[in-house]
Amino acid sequence: MKITDLLRPILFAGLLLPLATWVQAQEATLSSATRKLTGAGDLVTVQATVRYAQTPGAIGWTLECPAAWELVAVGGPNVPEIRPEAKATGTLEFAFTSMPEKSATFEVTVKLPLGVTQTKIQGKAIVRQDSKRVDVTAAPLVLPRE
Repeated sequence: MKITDLLRPILFAGLLLPLATWVQAQEATLSSATRKLTGAGDLVTVQATVRYAQTPGAIGWTLECPAAWELVAVGGPNVPEIRPEAKATGTLEFAFTSMPEKSATFEVTVKLPLGVTQTKIQGKAIVRQDSKRVDVTAAPLVLPRE
């Protein structure tokens, strides 16, 4: 038996474990305090959060809002430095140029149009660390209508 055969499991575990921890430690969530949509003109604030084990080199977010839902404002504890302008619709894209430790949370306020029929928002965080990209999809946020 060669020494490299003896070391292979140790080297393999030493290289694989940090990667597995990095990939599995990601979590993205969408939430809202809004419980029911009443109609046109409603303002809905959606909170987007991504959690990670180590501070990444880059974070991006994509939020897919129903057609004609209009962006009003972006706020919260970690406002992305790159964000769409007010009145943007459809897919909204965000990016951080400075990375908060452990997690990044921001809020998006949107205004609902007349005749709201779709009430589902989908999103994913794109996290990059050490040249590795991990897409972390949040569970869709469905807001019930009144």
